[in-house]
Amino acid sequence: DRPLGTPGQHPDSRFQLVVNVDSSVFRMPLCLEAALEPSADMVVVTEARSPFRIVHVNAAWTRACGYSAEEAIGKTCAMLQGPGTCADSVRRVREAAVAGASITVQLLNYTKDGRPFLNTLCINPLQPPALPGLQQPAAPWHYVGVSKPHFVDSATVRALEAGAVRPAP
Repeated sequence: DRPLGTPGQHPDSRFQLVVNVDSSVFRMPLCLEAALEPSADMVVVTEARSPFRIVHVNAAWTRACGYSAEEAIGKTCAMLQGPGTCADSVRRVREAAVAGASITVQLLNYTKDGRPFLNTLCINPLQPPALPGLQQPAAPWHYVGVSKPHFVDSATVRALEAGAVRPAP
């Protein structure tokens, strides 16, 4: 058993396996080419620089979130935030992105029509291939977020929005 967000081996080196909060496992793309492949998991690709505008969402993301790709591209993932979204978790995501680091968080997000869902989100920088003689890793070209939504009952949403319960870190 690996902790939440811990990577594991995948037969295709363009991916790593990640354990989700519900113990399901999904493929985390490690390059842009892999991130653009069809997937049953929600996938969002953003620019590597603030404000981290969306450049790609897959069909699973559009179905779960209710926004078309055309509505999402050029916007930021803040479009999914609402009254119960934990500001501390959002801050941690931003800090990880600025640092070029991977992070796994659980957020209370909202669909286009306002339906709340717990979003276990794994974010990974997509970096260019290593260049011979390069001392430091290259800066990320994009970020990819992979997630599975967990639609929750109204009592859980009220508790999260009131701050009585916090999503898992």
